[in-house]
Amino acid sequence: MITQKNNGEHPLERSPAGRHVFGGHPHHKGITPQGSEVPTHRIFEIDLSDPTLPFTSPDLRSLPLYYPLKYGSGGPVMQYRVISESEIQIIHMDPADPDDEDWAYVQVSEFPEVRFNLLPAIVPGQGLPFSAATLGGTVPYGGDQECMNTACPNHGSSAGCELLATIPPVDIEGHEGIWHEFEGGYLFFHFWYCRGCDTIITANRCT
Repeated sequence: MITQKNNGEHPLERSPAGRHVFGGHPHHKGITPQGSEVPTHRIFEIDLSDPTLPFTSPDLRSLPLYYPLKYGSGGPVMQYRVISESEIQIIHMDPADPDDEDWAYVQVSEFPEVRFNLLPAIVPGQGLPFSAATLGGTVPYGGDQECMNTACPNHGSSAGCELLATIPPVDIEGHEGIWHEFEGGYLFFHFWYCRGCDTIITANRCT
């Protein structure tokens, strides 16, 4: 589903007419874990028709990145596959039960939409602001969680994972405090892609 063209790390820049979208309404089917009524959050959606991307897809026009912010005290493990333009399938979720509403790390069910354009890949030695959101790159997977798809040749292994995106808690003008417990935190949401089975693997890393 996803083919890596290069391992360049591309910063994202806010633009009202940007092709790539942070937040917005979580419109895909399958975004709520089985047995729960609390959906996951749409963190980002990548426009795969952008020719400057470091990866491409012959099957999809966009790639949705979801994360279960109201589970696991804001740091659960989730793995899912993109079935179509309108549906994802959660393969693995731990913990599977949502946090009590009063203790959830965010209080909103969705974030306001913020659009971004993709900039050229950074060159060796070029620094980025700490809060920069990026697509691609080479942040190592590090075995936070092995691929849990039993049909995958890499099942039980962290081999064959490529970084898709690194997204911080994005500041949203006029919505100060919307990140609640994450507000001001030094962390990123990482999204990797398992080449063996097209599974997207999520992780929340503090720095």
